[in-house]
Amino acid sequence: MAAIPLLVTSLIGCNQNSDQKVDNEKKKKWLNPNIVEHFEILDENYSNTRLQPYSPIQFKNNGERYLQNCMEIDAAPINSVVERQANLLIMAKLDCAIAKKFIHAKPATSSYLPQSLSIDYLKQLPANITPSFNEQQERNAQQKTLAELNINEINTVQDNVFEVLLNDVLSVKITEVARADFNADEIEDLMIMTEWLVTDSGDGEGVDLLIIEDKKQNPKIMWRFIDDINWQ
Repeated sequence: MAAIPLLVTSLIGCNQNSDQKVDNEKKKKWLNPNIVEHFEILDENYSNTRLQPYSPIQFKNNGERYLQNCMEIDAAPINSVVERQANLLIMAKLDCAIAKKFIHAKPATSSYLPQSLSIDYLKQLPANITPSFNEQQERNAQQKTLAELNINEINTVQDNVFEVLLNDVLSVKITEVARADFNADEIEDLMIMTEWLVTDSGDGEGVDLLIIEDKKQNPKIMWRFIDDINWQ
């Protein structure tokens, strides 16, 4: 595995130091170290960003290609690759979306996030961080918190990773990806990745990336990966 450039240390910090709003103090941006390992180059210039080598991706018209540079990955439409490898390109795009949002984000000067992400805090998040399978479910989820769903279990898997089991059939893994001021309001926001699996089905699975803004203990989704992905 190629070494991560030293410049990345100027982007990444581990200061998550308050359960309350903190004024007049710059909070270092934080990126999950397990996510950092996905990158061969991650510095302050997004155009330089390169992922660790993926398997070659089979395109419909141009044969196999290795994609590492995020600018090239962003420009590649999902429908340009063979169907069986679409997920590989989606995951590369997701990693690049993390990098772009994190590089362009600023350190916050205040925060309503807990010092460490907890199960109690996760329950306050909007219910639509979980997948909706029809319009009615989506409308209902917009008005609820995760705690108001039919949760069978919610557990800490490892540092910064949780698993929620809903309705006996839907498993959702929630990973804390990053903390920074993503919308330039000087308040710390939370980036999470959700990976879901319908446990009684062989083909029900997916992944999403979301940014949560939290002002006065009122977390809301302000951005999600699916809105920016290049399908065509």
